Amino acid sequence: MISIEEAVDLLYRGRSNLIKAAQASGTTPEELKQALKQKVQETPIETFMEFPWPHYVDEESKTVYAYIESGYPTVMGFGIKVAEHFPGYRGSLCSLNFIEALKRNNP
Repeated sequence: MISIEEAVDLLYRGRSNLIKAAQASGTTPEELKQALKQKVQETPIETFMEFPWPHYVDEESKTVYAYIESGYPTVMGFGIKVAEHFPGYRGSLCSLNFIEALKRNNP
């Protein structure tokens, strides 16, 4: 079991979906929604500038490989985030294992 704060952080960073996070923290989805809303309202806008998912940038091919654990519908915003953070690059969704392998093999 995880704490509500940990569940909110997972949601905030796009690493879980609401139902899974609520189950993992032993709370209701509605309570978790309210806690997430509060965190968003209290967090400075500069915090949103970080690329929100585990990723690897291949400068040679101009490709951003990323893993989005929560899946649909979060993946729908992936292309927008790639364009915001890495103009001129293309995005490619992949497994976390693939990203870890890229990082190991391309230090």
